[in-house]
Amino acid sequence: MGLNVGGLLSTVTGLLGGLLGGGAPAGLSISDVNTLMTNGVTAATNLDKAVTTDASTLAANMTNDITTAAQGTLSMAVNGAAALSKSFLSDSAKTITSLNTAVGGTLAGAYTADVAGPLAAGVGGGISGMLSGVGTGVGNAMANMATSIPAATASIVGSLGASTLTATGLSAMLGNATVVGSSSAPTGLLGGLLG
Repeated sequence: MGLNVGGLLSTVTGLLGGLLGGGAPAGLSISDVNTLMTNGVTAATNLDKAVTTDASTLAANMTNDITTAAQGTLSMAVNGAAALSKSFLSDSAKTITSLNTAVGGTLAGAYTADVAGPLAAGVGGGISGMLSGVGTGVGNAMANMATSIPAATASIVGSLGASTLTATGLSAMLGNATVVGSSSAPTGLLGGLLG
């Protein structure tokens, strides 16, 4: 025997009929089932529309709330950051001014003590040393000149004198002349005069 689908789906004596309260004269008819199904579809559609509408409304409300909260939070954050920044900049400016004055004074003192003083002393010492060196050099040069010029002059004069005496014959005359009236052996004129 084949499967009696019609019997299973019978709204009166079949399985569907039994599930729906059939099997008795008071059971649902096909028309009732159709109505029930139509109403079910309508209810499901309305429920779907309601859920969709409610979901959209909920989403819109959540979006608005989130946007409002985000905007408020962002505004608070920006305003807070701006206030904090202004306060920080103001405090920093005052602090920097204070630090600048303090640090400037410290730097000035440190510069005077550690840089300007030694630098000036070094420059002064360098200049003094340079002048001292120049003075010493000039002094030594002058001393050397004082010693060397007379020696050079004497040498030059002696050399020129000897050359002149030899060239004029005065050297022989002075060397061979004798002092008049002297009993000593003849010597040079200069020797006699200086002897």
